[in-house]
Amino acid sequence: MKDFFEHNGYMGTIEFSLEDMVMHGKILFISDMITYEASGIEELKKEFIDAVGDYLQTCKELGVEAKKPYSGSFQVRINQEEHRKAAMQAYSEGISLSKYVENAISEKNTATVLEINHTHKIVHEYNTDLTNLDNVNEDEVQWTKPIIQLNNMQQTHH
Repeated sequence: MKDFFEHNGYMGTIEFSLEDMVMHGKILFISDMITYEASGIEELKKEFIDAVGDYLQTCKELGVEAKKPYSGSFQVRINQEEHRKAAMQAYSEGISLSKYVENAISEKNTATVLEINHTHKIVHEYNTDLTNLDNVNEDEVQWTKPIIQLNNMQQTHH
């Protein structure tokens, strides 16, 4: 379940004010403050979509560029040892630290799920002769080491 709206590459919050008994939200990840409100969730979604449209139209009319949801630049705080390791790895790969972080994020965002489908065939050895089961007492049958064979190894990517 998502707790936000999405439209034209913009995201918006879904909030509720008990004091005012109204639902409201704001468009996220832009420098301008664009808000919307409504009495119910369906109406709030419509108001969000209208707010995005109004924002884009107003920017066009004013001849200014609408703020993109993301600028492509952000500051990351990590511990010194991880910073050192990342810098050393980036250097060894002949790329900048920024490019190294971008590649790591891209890898994480597009990671494939590796699914391994296989079956197990378990072969049991018995220390009791099973050729004539009529004469075998169940208590006499003893299991010894199971032999496990893996069959049909398949890898599929999603």
